[in-house]
Amino acid sequence: MRIMLLPQGIEDQCAKALSWDTVAAEALPQSGRGGSAVRIAICQDGRGPYARMVEDASCLPEAGYFRKLYSAYLGRAVDLQFQEFSFHSMDTESQRAMLENTDIFYFCGFGGSIEDKLVALFDVHGGGAGRTQIIDLIRAMVRSDQMLYVGICGGAKIFGRRYDWGIPDRVRFFDFLGGVSLCFDAGQAAKTLTHKTHGDTIQLSSGCGIACMVGLGGFRRVSSFPVVKNKGQWWPFATESSRQLEVVFSERQRLHERLIERPFEPPGMEPSLAEQAAVHGVASGSSPASTPGDPKGVSALASSALAASALASSAAATASAPGDPRAVGCSAASVASART
Repeated sequence: MRIMLLPQGIEDQCAKALSWDTVAAEALPQSGRGGSAVRIAICQDGRGPYARMVEDASCLPEAGYFRKLYSAYLGRAVDLQFQEFSFHSMDTESQRAMLENTDIFYFCGFGGSIEDKLVALFDVHGGGAGRTQIIDLIRAMVRSDQMLYVGICGGAKIFGRRYDWGIPDRVRFFDFLGGVSLCFDAGQAAKTLTHKTHGDTIQLSSGCGIACMVGLGGFRRVSSFPVVKNKGQWWPFATESSRQLEVVFSERQRLHERLIERPFEPPGMEPSLAEQAAVHGVASGSSPASTPGDPKGVSALASSALAASALASSAAATASAPGDPRAVGCSAASVASART
């Protein structure tokens, strides 16, 4: 599972920062599937109809930023192919075919009436079965490490379980990390920020990006790094943020591994850290007591994960029903290959 959350687009300064940070640079694919071109799907749905740019994705500013990132800053001679993706498309089959061959999903930032756009895109009742299946497919491909998710500003916030500003409960976002949400402190200076990464919340600032890679067997790499010119002011914040991110990811490692192994598990089944703490009598934001052979102290989390897994397995009994989110074209073979 690879995720990159950024407060701004990957224009020149941010592109340099991505190439300097070891976690971010490693998360960016060096080639596409089978050594082919790296395919990048760019979603502008958050921009709205008037701010939306050209339909040809290869002509978007983001395409130019990616080309410069790979060639000038990463020094990789990679063929990059760009595609425009929209959740508003009614052609679910074409969307599915595009996503199954996508290596990077880039969600641009939001502008204008953000709440209305979010409801229009992610309302489980308003988008129909096709929309729900596409969202489930993106979630599964990111969780099974077939696709890198890059979220910019508002596109970063929807990676999580919840969004601010009174969005209705029926609006469900990607929830890639199983109950973790993002707090975005936009526009605040480094010296005025207080750290808020803990439990089931991670913090994104206006001066630092976040890159994370999570795998099986305890593998994880997380990093917070400055993406602005005055990076010297942001390094103290980034260093402490990286430490706090490591704590959060350590506490949830077993749960993340279950999501990697069962990438189609529906959102809302994963208990938040606070919910797990309530069951096991552990204070939210602290690690459960260690047990022999469990040095990270996550046995209690694993128990909750197994309980949630049992609920998900019960829900999976309807797999043959029309509209089942696991039957959306991401073949069992491709998911299995991602696990090996």
